[in-house]
Amino acid sequence: MRKVNLAVRRDARITLAFLRCGVGLACCYGASAHALEHEIAWGGAYSEGYYGRDSVTRVTQSPIAYTVRHAAWRAKLALTWLAVDGAREDVSVYAIKHATGWADGNFLLEHAYSPNALWRITLAAQLKFPLSGYTRGLSTGTFDGSMQTSAYYAATQNISVFGQVAYWWRGDPPALDLENRAHLVLGTYGRINTMFASGVTIERLGAATHASVAQVYNAFFLATTISPRWRIIPYFIKGYTSSAPTWGAGLEMQYRFSSPAVGGAI
Repeated sequence: MRKVNLAVRRDARITLAFLRCGVGLACCYGASAHALEHEIAWGGAYSEGYYGRDSVTRVTQSPIAYTVRHAAWRAKLALTWLAVDGAREDVSVYAIKHATGWADGNFLLEHAYSPNALWRITLAAQLKFPLSGYTRGLSTGTFDGSMQTSAYYAATQNISVFGQVAYWWRGDPPALDLENRAHLVLGTYGRINTMFASGVTIERLGAATHASVAQVYNAFFLATTISPRWRIIPYFIKGYTSSAPTWGAGLEMQYRFSSPAVGGAI
């Protein structure tokens, strides 16, 4: 039973598609063909849930990310710091009740294609790499990889709908057999005015092991553009399965700037 609990615990962090991969928000960014568009993002989030057990696990996370865009290409590097509080059986086979530190990193490379003004399609590859050892209770200590495709459709001038399908190949830490799994996302994103935009997603993340169940949850977010360079995104999530967070909330800040591309000018 401990093996299953460890796998569920690894998924306790908030892994929202619209923040990690740019779903819903990336369609609002346009990059000059002659410039590099940079984005630095950081924030904090809190979530809690039973994660298939009868005791609550609480997770605080602080991610930081750097994204660079040029024409149809986007690359993103993200690092996540975690603080975890929960029952011993829910945290680690080594009975760690409280753990803090850097957990995992994630690198994404994406290419976008727009057949017309209404559609945008992306294809991306991701690599998750460990920043913490298996025994600390923060990371599986293994490398995972995924392929994903996303589609965005401008239903009206101010409203877009989007979907994403991703498949993860997962490494196995000692004494734990993790399942490869799919991540499915459907959502909508709408501009309220020049300053505010909001959206909602429904996400399904496959079961961590053959003995656990999939995570299903909603995410609600509000993007506030403070200036051409600054944006703040508060968000809230609500889980619907025993392995998902019961609820969670967070805030991300984004700072954007441009620089000349190699061989070009702004």
